Amino acid sequence: MDHMLQSQSGTVRWWELVFCFVTLLQTCPKFSFNMRFGPSYRFTLCRSELILLFLLAIALVLIVHQYSRAVLQQVSVVSSEPHYKRQQAPQHVATAHHAPPGHMGEPVTLPQEQGNIPDSVQEQIALGWQRQGYNQFVSDLISVRRELPDVRDPWCRDRKRSALPPVSIVIVFHDEALSVLLRTVHSVLNRTPPELVQEILLIDDWSSLVQLKTFLDDYFLPYSDKVRILRTPKRLGLITGRIFGAKRASADYLLFLDAHCECLAGWLEPLLELVASNQENRKVVAVPTIDWLNETTLALQVGASSGLYGAFDWNLSFQWRPRYDRLQAPQENLLEPFDTPVMAGGLFCIEKAFFAQLGWYDPGLQVYGGENMELSFKVWMCGGAIRTVPCSHVAHIQKRNNPYIGSYTKERDLTMRNSLRVAEVWMDEYAEFLYRLHPDYRALLASRTSHSLSNVNLDARRQLRSELGCKSFRWYLQHVFPEQDDPSEAQAAGWIRHENEAGQLCLTWPMRDRSLALLHCHGLGGQQIWFHRKTGEIAREGHCLGVDSGNKPQEAEVTIALCSSEGSSGAYRWLYRRQTGQLVNVASGLCLVPADNNFRVTVERCESADREIFTQSNRQRWNFQIDDI
Repeated sequence: MDHMLQSQSGTVRWWELVFCFVTLLQTCPKFSFNMRFGPSYRFTLCRSELILLFLLAIALVLIVHQYSRAVLQQVSVVSSEPHYKRQQAPQHVATAHHAPPGHMGEPVTLPQEQGNIPDSVQEQIALGWQRQGYNQFVSDLISVRRELPDVRDPWCRDRKRSALPPVSIVIVFHDEALSVLLRTVHSVLNRTPPELVQEILLIDDWSSLVQLKTFLDDYFLPYSDKVRILRTPKRLGLITGRIFGAKRASADYLLFLDAHCECLAGWLEPLLELVASNQENRKVVAVPTIDWLNETTLALQVGASSGLYGAFDWNLSFQWRPRYDRLQAPQENLLEPFDTPVMAGGLFCIEKAFFAQLGWYDPGLQVYGGENMELSFKVWMCGGAIRTVPCSHVAHIQKRNNPYIGSYTKERDLTMRNSLRVAEVWMDEYAEFLYRLHPDYRALLASRTSHSLSNVNLDARRQLRSELGCKSFRWYLQHVFPEQDDPSEAQAAGWIRHENEAGQLCLTWPMRDRSLALLHCHGLGGQQIWFHRKTGEIAREGHCLGVDSGNKPQEAEVTIALCSSEGSSGAYRWLYRRQTGQLVNVASGLCLVPADNNFRVTVERCESADREIFTQSNRQRWNFQIDDI
């Protein structure tokens, strides 16, 4: 604030100078002086001309002054107490006393009280969220070359690696925030051996932001030996944009990154080693451990993704699952690469020839969504493998929304249309189950195939699958993802609904605290899809519904646990009486009912089906969405 006060007092002195100068001019009608340029000439400036020149000079000074005040005002938001508070860095990170914002992955936080932030800054913050789905204002405060800690395990750092081939890194962007895009590229340049980076291909997918045009070209001129900017002739979307870049890459190996990432120390070598080593008789796609860049503070948060594997639910949505629920015992060293049935999609390394052999991505997929399912299915089913590499760390911003798509409804429809196209080609008879579970999906697929931009023949993709000799989707479920609930092994499936005075309530799991709840039925599947297996278990995501009877019937409690750990215990098997809708626990003989608060479930003694009071509104009646698989 002292600087601002000095600037304001400086403004007064300028106007005093103007007053003195005008007074001087009143006493001097004109000025004459000699200037020599060869011959001698005499120039005379009239008072009016001199006043005009002086006023122009004063105007320039005022413009610079006002700009300086604006800059100082913005700096005060992030540097002056109490307007800016920086959380302490993790204990293992040593930082200087005056570390710049975001140094070593520290969070950058703004004051919670709106009154502490100038209106102009608030507008910038809101606009950044609207355009990007993350806090662009905070990103712009952080250096594009910021330092991050080395989070690798010592075992990873000490690994000796043989010579590796170079890679082409493909990054597709559309109207990405400049600071985020530059930070992504600099994280690659600064934390990768230069001999391993043949090129970084920045694919501009028809961006409209001015700073992503000529300025970006000029910025990367000093890096022209590594960075190439390619611009698409029209809006292609992320999926087709990656195909555009992959076909123009010059290296034998491709590595795809999102435009809002930061690569950490030693990130590339273990990925490239796994893909290029060819130690097996199959092609391997390598996926890094994905850490989190907080979308609000851009703090680096090293997650437990090395303890997770990629999966899908029967909405065909990607999800993370813990490695401990895998049926196959993990390898002794948990830092070694491990199999994952599905990749998250944005970050992976693949041999270019293998990608081309698989037909790249399906060109009928539009913009974004479902491409990770398609590539994952066909890699596994056509002779390859996907492995997560715990020694490789890439941090990623998970956007709250995709502004270039629009509303959540548009995003969901687009993603589901893409996913259903994948199902039609790769999921065989299991695609029909999706239509039974989600009746609206068939209409989505029909509207997609009639769309002029989406009418890419499915027969060509099916023909490609046949030529590659790919295995069936049933094989994939049995050998790659045996933990997934198999609809063909179920006697009933879908939501499990109870109707009472509170409305239609469905069993829902997991909640944020991993608990079981009874919530209003939303019809979107997800956490409300269950499978009643032919062996009696009611399962979801490898977890089974059970009853812990305790010492007395009134102490019985509904629980949920890993199915594999419980085996065929009667406590985790249920009998469904279709006539009455009762769900009877085999071991306890008790019936499932809503708890008194209507948002939990419990068990009680089963009522006789012969009693006259047993009606449609009975509290022990449940309905399955599909009860005749």
